[in-house]
Amino acid sequence: QVVAFSFRLKLVQLCVKELVYYMSLMGSLRICLVVSIILLTQKVNVGATKLALILIDDLGYNDAWTNGSDLSEAWTNVRKLGGVLVKTYYTTWLCTPARTALLTGAYPWRSGLHHNVIANFEDLALPQNSTTLPEKLRYANFTSHHIGKWHLGTYADSATPLRRGFDSSVGYLNGEIDHFNHTVNDLMDFYYTQDYSDFGTTMNGTYATSVFAYEAVQRVKEHANSSDNVFLYYALQNVHSPVEPPNQQIVQETLVCATIGCNDPHYGTTRRDLCGMATYADLAIGNVTSAIQQYWGWDSTLLIIAGDNGGIVAAGGNNAPLRGQKATPWEGGVRNHVIFKGLDLPDFTTYTNGFIHAVDIHATLLARALSKDEYNNSWPSLDGFDMYETLLNNSVSPRREVALMYDPCPQLNKKKECTTSTYAYRWMNWKLVKPGYQNDTWYHPPPRDANATCTNFTWLQWQETTSWLHNRYLPGPAGSVIDRLFHKDEESNKHRDLNAIYLYDLDNDIGETTDLASQYPDVLSTIQAKLDAVLAYEMAPCNIPNGTCYDDDPNGQDQCETDGYWSPWIHD
Repeated sequence: QVVAFSFRLKLVQLCVKELVYYMSLMGSLRICLVVSIILLTQKVNVGATKLALILIDDLGYNDAWTNGSDLSEAWTNVRKLGGVLVKTYYTTWLCTPARTALLTGAYPWRSGLHHNVIANFEDLALPQNSTTLPEKLRYANFTSHHIGKWHLGTYADSATPLRRGFDSSVGYLNGEIDHFNHTVNDLMDFYYTQDYSDFGTTMNGTYATSVFAYEAVQRVKEHANSSDNVFLYYALQNVHSPVEPPNQQIVQETLVCATIGCNDPHYGTTRRDLCGMATYADLAIGNVTSAIQQYWGWDSTLLIIAGDNGGIVAAGGNNAPLRGQKATPWEGGVRNHVIFKGLDLPDFTTYTNGFIHAVDIHATLLARALSKDEYNNSWPSLDGFDMYETLLNNSVSPRREVALMYDPCPQLNKKKECTTSTYAYRWMNWKLVKPGYQNDTWYHPPPRDANATCTNFTWLQWQETTSWLHNRYLPGPAGSVIDRLFHKDEESNKHRDLNAIYLYDLDNDIGETTDLASQYPDVLSTIQAKLDAVLAYEMAPCNIPNGTCYDDDPNGQDQCETDGYWSPWIHD
C-alpha cells in the first residue's frame, strides 16, 4: 500500500522541525525540501473503508433528476446530494442481468443469466463460480450487508445473499413484491430478520421501502466506528411495478406529482403514482445518505447511486428522448443514470468525457478496498474499469466500447423454438443493434399538465401496451394501436426483419432514428467481430427451450405453496 497521506504529512512536519533546530545546516534543509516535495506530490492511492451502492429499480431515463424530466423535482434529496453525475451511463436491459453485472463485474452472459430474468420456480441462480463483490471484499476484511431486492436466485440455499458473501440480508428474493402485503403470486416473499427466521408476516401492510430504508440506516449506524470496513448494498424496489405509492397524500400534496400527467383517469394516474413512488424513493435515499454523512463521513466513503435498466411505459415510466424501454436493446432499455459521491471526488459536476458501464461500478468499488497489486492480480476476469481516477481528474474514459445486450432466444415460435437473437454493442460513437423481436420505438414525453386532455394516451392504448409487456415484453404488430401511439411509424414498421442489423451514430443521433448500416459496412463488420469475440465467453443460459432449467421445478412450487411463502427448496 502507498504510504497514507497523513503519515506523509507527519514526515513533512518533522522536516519543518529540522528547519527550526538546524537552520544553519543547509544540507539538512535541502534534504527536507526534497523529501517534502516527493511526499506531497506522490500520487495517492485513495482507499475507502466504507462502500455503498444504492440501486433504483426500473428508473426510466426521463424519470430521474436530470434531462428536464417532469419528475426531476421529485428527487429533492438526490439533487442536493452533489457528487459526479455521469452523462452517459450504460447498464443492462433487465433486472437479473443488471444485478449480475454489478455484483460480479462481468457481462451477464459469462454467468448464463442473459436470457430474460429469474422467475417463478426455475432452478436458476448466479453460478457459484461467479464470484460476487462481497465475496471479494472479504479478502480486505469487509463486512457486507444486503437490503431490499435480490433477484439472483431463489431455488437453493447456496443462491441466497447470506451464501453469496453477505453477512446480513433483509429483503425479498424475487423480482418484485406487492409493496404492502409483500407477496408475489400470492406467496409471502419478505425476510425481515437477517437470518431469515422471520418471514415478515408482522410487517404486513407496511410499505416495503420504508422498512428497507430503516434497515439501511441501522446498518450505517452499526458501523459508525471509523475502523470498520463495510459494504452496504441497498436495492430499492421503487419505482418497479406494481405501481403503488405509499399513500395518495404524497401524490396529491407533492406539487410536482399533483401537476403532471394529464386528465386521463388511467395514464394520468399512473404517471402521478409513479411520481409518488419516486418521491418516496428519494426520501429513503435522503435518510440513508444523511446517515452516511453523519456516521461515516464522505472522506472515507464512496457512494454510488444508479438505475438498473430503462423504465416500463405501461407502468408510467418514460425514457424520452431515447428509443425503447426496459427489456430492449435500444438506448431506452440500457442507458440510465449514475452518481459517484465521496472521497476526493468533486461535487455537483457532470462527467462528459466518455461512457461508463455497470461492470465499471463493480471494478471501482473493489479497487477502493484492495491495493493495486491485489486488484490487478486477484480478479483478472473483470470486464470493468476502475473509474475513480477518471472521474477525479475528469480525464477521458478508458472505456471505448461495451457490449450492451445479448439474448440468444428473445422470442419463441408456435413450436416453442428459438427463432432469432437480440443484441447491441457500442464502439466509440457507433452502436450496432440487432433488435429481432425487440422492435420498440419512440415514446412521447409525458404531458406536464394534469388538466390537459390526453389525446395520444388513451386507456385502450395503455391496456394493450400492458398486455404485450407482460408477455415477456413483446411488441405489438406493425400498425397496431401501440405503433400509432408513437411518432415515426414508417421507420418503426420498417424494422420487422428478425435478422436485420442496424447501425447508428449516437454522437449525432441519440434517438437511434437513422440507420447507417448500408453507408458504413466496414464499421458494421468491425463491431460484429468485436461482439463475436466477447460472446466467446458465453455460458449458455439454461432457461431456454431444451435447457436444464427451462421448466419450473414442481418440488419448488409444492414446497412454497404448502408453506405459504418463498424459500429455497433445495438445501445444499
